[in-house]
Amino acid sequence: MKNISLFIVGLLIGGIVIFFVTRNNKPEEYFIESTSKYKFEETVAQFEALVAETEGWKILKTYDLQKSMEKSGYNVQPVKAFSLCNPDYSSKILFSNQERVVSSMMPCRVSIYVRTNGKTYISRMNSAAMASDMGGLVDDVIGKASADIEEIIDDLIIK
Repeated sequence: MKNISLFIVGLLIGGIVIFFVTRNNKPEEYFIESTSKYKFEETVAQFEALVAETEGWKILKTYDLQKSMEKSGYNVQPVKAFSLCNPDYSSKILFSNQERVVSSMMPCRVSIYVRTNGKTYISRMNSAAMASDMGGLVDDVIGKASADIEEIIDDLIIK
C-alpha cells in the first residue's frame, strides 16, 4: 500500500476558509537544509551575531534541544532552535484579522544541528513557498521575512 501523507493549510479570506492540500510531499518541500561552513559552536555564535546585526531582527528564544533531551535521559547530537522576530513584519500579519491564521508560523524558526556524520546543518521552514500559495499580504510579508533570513545565513552555508 502506498504511503500517503497530507499537509493541510487553511486560510480565512472574506469569511471563507480555503484549504491547500498536497500529497506525498517530501520534507525538503517544506524545509530548507544547508550545510554550514563551520562547526556547531562557531555556526551558532556567528548566527546569533548576524541576527543581532540585522536591522529589525532579534532572537526571542533559543531552545537547546540537546540539553532538554538529556534531562529526559536521551543523548542526541547538538541541536539548537531559534525563534526569530521582526516586529515590522509580524505586526502586519497580526493587525489583519484574515491573516492572523498564519500566526502559527510565527515567529520564524531556524535550527542549527549536528548529524552523526559530524557536519553542522542549518534548517528553516520553506515558508516563502507556502506563503506564495496564499498570495496577498501573507505572501508579501512572509516572503520578505524569508528572504531576510536567507540573507542572514548566506555567509554561513556552503553553496
